[in-house]
Amino acid sequence: MEHVEFAHGGDAVVVTRTTRKPRLNGSSDIADRFVEIHSTRTGTLLERFRSTDFAQDGALVYGRSGTTVFAHAISDGRREWSTDTGEELGDPRKKGADPVHLTGERILVQARDARTTIALDRRSGRQLWRAVLPGRMEAVHPLDGERMLVQYCGGFAFAGPEGIEHNVAVPPPGNSARQRLEHLTMINGLATAVVVDSHDVSAPVLTVFSEQGELAHQPLRIPLPAAHVQAVLTRSAVYVLPWVPDGQWATLRAYDLAGGVPLWSVDVPDRLTITDSTGPAPSLHPFRGGLYGVDYASGWILPSS
Repeated sequence: MEHVEFAHGGDAVVVTRTTRKPRLNGSSDIADRFVEIHSTRTGTLLERFRSTDFAQDGALVYGRSGTTVFAHAISDGRREWSTDTGEELGDPRKKGADPVHLTGERILVQARDARTTIALDRRSGRQLWRAVLPGRMEAVHPLDGERMLVQYCGGFAFAGPEGIEHNVAVPPPGNSARQRLEHLTMINGLATAVVVDSHDVSAPVLTVFSEQGELAHQPLRIPLPAAHVQAVLTRSAVYVLPWVPDGQWATLRAYDLAGGVPLWSVDVPDRLTITDSTGPAPSLHPFRGGLYGVDYASGWILPSS
């Protein structure tokens, strides 16, 4: 078993299982991957179907095979619906790519061309829309209501009930192959996000963008002291904290969100986790030895009592 999840309420467990059998010519093994639904009350196998992986929402288990997406009831394993998308599905880079992304009342699936995205209704399987992204699809992040942020290589697409609304180009610097979405939040009613270039360790860069306004047309880029950081947005600032080994101190830096200007820096203990705050007002963050206070103007420390 490679992927195991308990369904909501714990009445069932959903797992993936790979079976292998030798080829007739003996050259290599053939691997088949299945998804199984087991009752935790009786131990009974309720259903077994071929799929590279699955997603589940407590009521239904979703999978794919070939060009078809389908849903099975967790309660008894019966198939609720199946939809032939007409596209060979799956990420060609991975053997066990996520078959579906759940967001709101919709399912997003990725075609093997890595750019075509198809949205289905979660309850009926009805196709709602399909779109071709400017780059290879990499992740899906829910927003408020029925909206979502679709990450692709080279940028982000904002999508709603009718399809892709618009794109924001966020190309990684240099020859970096991938960016990591570090923090996504709503600022003044707009989805605003920060991504970190996760491969160019020689010159890592943090990029802040928004779905509308100046940051949509010209994202903010901030040079980073290290490639592995925590980054948190507020209405006024972006806080950046590098990861350090246990027992060492790190330097927390604050930048003005309006123009990326450095505000201040202060040394903080390891294992400090920075989180959202409401804006310029001070906020408190726990760490292993006590509390740390963040102030927009200068930063300050509240020692442990």
